[in-house]
Amino acid sequence: LYRQEPCVLSFENSLSSVLPIDRAPGPGAPAEKAQMFPLELNIDRVASLDGRKRLTVPTGDWISAHRANPYPPIIWVAGMGYAKAKVRLGQSSDLLVQRFEAIKLAFPGCGPQKLDHASQVLLHEPISADLTPGSWEPQAEYRATVRQQGGPYTERTSFDIYDLGAFIPQSDGGAAATLWSVNAGALAAPAGSGGRHYAACSEPDWDHLQVLTLIDLRSASAAGIAIGVGAGNPVPQAILATVEIDGGGHSLVLRARSGGVESELGRQTVQISGVTALHVTAFDDNIRAAIGETVVEAPRKAIREGRVALVAAGPAAFKSLIINALDIFTFEFITSHYTSFAAHVASYDGKLPVSPTGSFGGAPTTITAVLAAQGGGIPEQMKPKADPQARQSLFAAIVAALGIGLALNPRAVTLSRLTDAAGTAGLILQSPEPISITRDVTLSMTRHIRQWVWDGPIIVFPLPPLPFPLPYPGPVISPAVRPIPAATVVNRPQIGATAAPALTIDSIARAGLAAQANTKVTADIEAATPGLVFTQDAVALPRGSAAIPADSQIVHVIDTPAGRQIEIFAAPSGLPGKKTEVLTVQQAASRPELAAAAKLPPGSIGVIHGGGLRFGHWEEKDIDAPLLLLSNGDETAILILAPGGAAWPAGNYKLKAVLDRDRWSNTGTADPEQHYHDEAVLTLSW
Repeated sequence: LYRQEPCVLSFENSLSSVLPIDRAPGPGAPAEKAQMFPLELNIDRVASLDGRKRLTVPTGDWISAHRANPYPPIIWVAGMGYAKAKVRLGQSSDLLVQRFEAIKLAFPGCGPQKLDHASQVLLHEPISADLTPGSWEPQAEYRATVRQQGGPYTERTSFDIYDLGAFIPQSDGGAAATLWSVNAGALAAPAGSGGRHYAACSEPDWDHLQVLTLIDLRSASAAGIAIGVGAGNPVPQAILATVEIDGGGHSLVLRARSGGVESELGRQTVQISGVTALHVTAFDDNIRAAIGETVVEAPRKAIREGRVALVAAGPAAFKSLIINALDIFTFEFITSHYTSFAAHVASYDGKLPVSPTGSFGGAPTTITAVLAAQGGGIPEQMKPKADPQARQSLFAAIVAALGIGLALNPRAVTLSRLTDAAGTAGLILQSPEPISITRDVTLSMTRHIRQWVWDGPIIVFPLPPLPFPLPYPGPVISPAVRPIPAATVVNRPQIGATAAPALTIDSIARAGLAAQANTKVTADIEAATPGLVFTQDAVALPRGSAAIPADSQIVHVIDTPAGRQIEIFAAPSGLPGKKTEVLTVQQAASRPELAAAAKLPPGSIGVIHGGGLRFGHWEEKDIDAPLLLLSNGDETAILILAPGGAAWPAGNYKLKAVLDRDRWSNTGTADPEQHYHDEAVLTLSW
């Protein structure tokens, strides 16, 4: 579980009987149908470097709130922003429900099918060690417990004199209700005889609970716990679980007291020595008392709600008292080292060492040969329901065939480049925690490329004002449709050229074709223009590039604080071409050979050479690089291979990891907490 994720428990719809999710009891319905038993999750930290700790509970500590000098809360109530409940809709997995729906489908007269059944989802948001919201502790173990919302809770591992203010003295038999005392951190019962003494606490309507106490019997004849304690003296109602002297030994005894009449419910001989732990659980139907492996259980019958009390016949001492709502269901989970999936992937340190085939022994082989021999089993082993041990076996076999090694216990995500004689045909990803590409993680990779694109045919230059728009100059004059800088071939009219003919779409096209008569010059300009490299005062062509005619001029549009400016350079010919002019847009627009260039966006490039206008632009995009994936058994290592072992070209790559996980199934209204989506991208180059 990533540290920013909530802990979630989803119920099947057949369990909705404990809480009628989507129905209300009708008039005259039995009390059982009207009974509400809302649930919530409580969290305890059970293993970490800082030890065990209780984090959230159903209600505030009752004794802390009612003692003579109340304590501030040291444990948070789960319902105060941490625990929440939701309703999900989904198909039932109950076979009887499925059969019932199938019958209704076969016999329409039985009514329409109901495929969306309501059930409950319990969530608990992350809570830190200092009880603030945000994130779980890293790599800690927690226990989540389903308990009654607003259920009973108090906890004392020792007592002080102020705690006495939270207890109500009561008694039965001939004993008088007497205030208890505190002795060495223990709550001590009075020494008087003739009956039992009670130290009652809690609300008078507490029910469905469990109580734990440590008893030092001392010279008392009996001591224990009472639940369902009614108000008054003598105590009118209670169920008592006591450890008491029985002949030469001791017994664990359950008794019911109602209307002043006592009845024994059960008894078991028990071995005790020194301080004894007594655990009493009040279920809806039964009461259970346990000391170690000795258990006595009996029906509760009519004795239900009431206070909880420590009870003794003689000066017994109670060293602790813990009252909890019933633990209906518990499960444990371990948190990740990382706050999120994106943070997990981003732990990659940016290094990309080379791992050649055969580097760990054996003759170097090709990735193509290994995949041809063993790659056929990969698709089957990467299915979600495939056996992890079989996948591990295939993974180990391919790693051994490649002759490569893996890092032991990586502390973060690592990547290495798998190479053979043909080049790079794979990556090895390792992680300290699983990245499950068989269940909820998708890996993809793209290669970044840069392409030059010519935007249209040659257009005659210069052109007088026209009464209609030209068919192709849109990308030249409208930067909005060309976000990437353009490159333009601008042709200068020859001295002594004949007057331009009447301009029509056809005549422009014909003139453009005529302008390409010198195909070698045109081809060289088109080949060289994308490679022009500008410095502050010059322009150059890479070595081996096609040549630009020496009588040409290079136009470069730049953006400055004062606005767009047009730089004019001599054509590079062996040596860089020097900058000859810098013009404003207005100055360029007034010159026929630069009027079109004045309309270009910053970053545009043009070449002035006799006959027509040609424009284009660079496109930069990412293209998919197909992948073949194989993970080890626990998915802490992944082979990312080129299908067939064909080497990937050198360049810039992006490896994208996307996590999509449903926290619970749902066919109803979308809930943002129902689905976890996160992603991260790693940039790689070789």
